Formats: sequence, structure tokens, C-alpha cells
Amino acid sequence: SDVEGFTTLSEQIPPDEVSSILNEYLSKMVQCIMQTKGTLDKFIGDAVMALWNAPAAQENHAALACETALLMMKELNNLRGKWEKEERPLLNARIGINSGEMVVGNMGSKEIFDYTVLGSEVNTAARLEPLNKDFGTRIIVSEATRVHAEKSCPEKFVFRCLARVVLKGRKNYLEVHELIDFRNDKDGTTFELIKQFEKGLDLFINAEFIEAKTFFQKALEIKPDDEPSKIYISLCDYHKENPPPEGWKGIYFQKSK
Repeated sequence: SDVEGFTTLSEQIPPDEVSSILNEYLSKMVQCIMQTKGTLDKFIGDAVMALWNAPAAQENHAALACETALLMMKELNNLRGKWEKEERPLLNARIGINSGEMVVGNMGSKEIFDYTVLGSEVNTAARLEPLNKDFGTRIIVSEATRVHAEKSCPEKFVFRCLARVVLKGRKNYLEVHELIDFRNDKDGTTFELIKQFEKGLDLFINAEFIEAKTFFQKALEIKPDDEPSKIYISLCDYHKENPPPEGWKGIYFQKSK
């Protein structure tokens, strides 16, 4: 996870207030990780890195990571309400989650080392977090995480298929999903939004941009502030004027890092 615009914020308010807000925020985020028996890897400034299924095995590790992300967003919303009353800056956060094989253990020098994870799948999670900026979302997960979470905890989460993306520094595309909420916390309106959006996405991938745009517009009628629908309407307009090459697969190339 990472705090949105934290560098800019830290330049605008005194250092002691920055540390006070950050410590309060990070304390709540760590509580969420501990609640699901996750392992806090490290803080990287305002970013939080955590892992599941190590050092102790957790069969439902992907679902636990997803649960933690939603708990973190809930706690952040509570903090924002508190900070608003105190007339303090309101932080926002973005989260990326991936699941896969990684090297786990003590890494570093002979004198100083940390228990951490390394590997391509770790880097994927790090790329998914800033991808939220491109789509106006808060939590993005990989296809592997969605599949594993739904297999171990069916009907627990609400996901939306978001895009086929080539992440920064990669060659092959990855299917990514937005983690919206716990299923029990959403009504039929959310599922109708997802239905219309995903119909639009299927048409977009097949380069049927005029038809795709109508479904994204239907999604916006259900939720006028739905940022992914707005993004895809813009992409439909762009590709209508600039047709993609033969064999196009609807792939989006990540802009943010």
C-alpha cells in the first residue's frame, strides 16, 4: 500500500505534524495486518509491505490479503472522518495485491538482514499499487489473487474485471481486477454496475468501441462517479479516432509507476 500524494503533503505541513499523522495511519494499518495474522515486512516511507503464508502456512492467504486490504480502507475512512473534525490533512491510500511463488527468508548482509520476500511476483504487486492511479481505483489485485481468494473463500468478495495490462518494465499482459468490497456489504446496484461494465470491457477488447461505450455509459448512469467507466469511455473515443492494429487484444500499457 502507498499513500496518495504523500511527498506533496510532506512539503506543505511541518515535519512534526507529518510524523504524527503518518504514525497514526500506520498504526491502524498494522492492526489490520495483525488481525488476519499477516507478516509485516517493512515500512518504506509511507508505504506498507506485508505478506501471508510465511513464515506459517496459510491456505487461504490470498483471501486474507484481500480481507486486510478492505479492513485497511475501512480504517482509513474512519481516520479521515476524525482528521476532518480536527482540520488535519486527509490521507488516501492505494493497494496492490499479487499471489505467486517467491523467495522468502533472511536477506541482507552478514551483519544486518531482514526477513523478507523477493522475486518477480513481488515486483508485480509493487506495480499493481500505482496502477490504481490510471483507473481511479483503490485496490487492484492480479488474476492469480482473485482466483485463489474465490477458491478458498467463495462468495466473500466482490471483484470487477478491470483490464488487460502490460505493467511497467514487462512484456506480457496480465489480467487485473478491482477489489470492491465484501459481498455482504453490497446490494444489487453494485452487481448491475459490474455487469454493464464487464459487457463494455468484452466489447472493448474485441475493438467494438461504439458498442462498448454505450455499456460504460450505462455503468455511469448507475454510478455517476465510477472512474473506470470514465476512463474506458475516453479510451473508446481515442481508439475510434485512432484504430488499433490488426490482432489487437485490448491491452492497456501502464502509465504510472
